[in-house]
Amino acid sequence: MFCCCQSLLIAVLRSKWFRYVKVEDADETTSSYMLLLLEMATSFSGDTINWQTVLEAEEDRRSLISLEDGHWILRDGHGRIYHRQ
Repeated sequence: MFCCCQSLLIAVLRSKWFRYVKVEDADETTSSYMLLLLEMATSFSGDTINWQTVLEAEEDRRSLISLEDGHWILRDGHGRIYHRQ
């Protein structure tokens, strides 16, 4: 049997980079989430993820993800759309 947890694990193992974020605000009513990027990783050392602290200004590390008109919209800290799904 193949469950969603197994497929998520496979997706994570195939990933080439990871982001460690803090959820600053979540509004389930409007399906919107404000995230702050804390660290990124692009490599492993054995079982250890090699995290790198992101030194950019908070505004440049902030993202807003929201569901609008049936599409997930991602905006940067300045309100500009950078992805729509």
